Amino acid sequence: MVLFNEIRPFVRYVQRLSINDNIRFLNSVAYDNRLFYIAEGSGIIRVGEQVYHVKSGVLMLWRAGASYDLTCEEGQSYTMLGCNFDFTQKSSVKSAPVPPDRAELFDKNEILDPCLLDMEMFNRTIHLENMQHIEHMLRTMKHEYDRQRILAEDRLSAMLLLVLADIAQAMLLRDSKIARSDSRVEEILQYIKEHYHEELSNQMLGRLFNFHPNYLNRLMVAHTGLSLRKYLLRFRINRAVDLLQTTDMPVSEIAERVGFKDYNHFLKYFKKTTGYTTRSFRN
Repeated sequence: MVLFNEIRPFVRYVQRLSINDNIRFLNSVAYDNRLFYIAEGSGIIRVGEQVYHVKSGVLMLWRAGASYDLTCEEGQSYTMLGCNFDFTQKSSVKSAPVPPDRAELFDKNEILDPCLLDMEMFNRTIHLENMQHIEHMLRTMKHEYDRQRILAEDRLSAMLLLVLADIAQAMLLRDSKIARSDSRVEEILQYIKEHYHEELSNQMLGRLFNFHPNYLNRLMVAHTGLSLRKYLLRFRINRAVDLLQTTDMPVSEIAERVGFKDYNHFLKYFKKTTGYTTRSFRN
């Protein structure tokens, strides 16, 4: 089992592919993973037994070894930005594009990236709508792949990792009722940014934003991965680091400025969070 936060993707091929009456893929199986974003038009993608009617803004990802069709209705067409990749660098020696086989010829023992991830979503087919915000990144990846300049593989890996993280975030929030409160969470985060130096608590923010304190905390965990308390403390410490490096303000004053009433608690938590003393951030 590979942890998502430890993956280093290998991008084998980045393509711009148009599917129409003359160009289509039937009963294909790939030896590496497939990511496709529909940039224009509409059509049909089958992965395994599931058929998806896709249109502009849809993103799909499926694992190596899955049978798929890329087709469209008569007279239709669609253009995709696509990426063939591995989640790891294990088979990066095979750097040239590897064509898919027909299902009856496919050898599952030749799959280039058979690893399973701790994020179960990446071990099955992913279908996401309204993903237009990643189109620019995929176009940048296509440009980088075509140029093939020095360090291109590293740059492509880093860009794909950002795309995969964005997919993971979208998947985690997509079906959650909590996701519907996204705009309210942004309001809460903005309020914290502006008032972090004040006395803040689950109860106080709950009253302000009309949420039960426990539900407010669940919102924070869903959207940031941290409880309200931990998010606020981390924000305050990060702000303290900024002040330590950009001002000559006394540390005790910084502690108070970022919302710590107890100076000793500030020093203790600062060391626990950063691994360093406040003096380490001063010249």
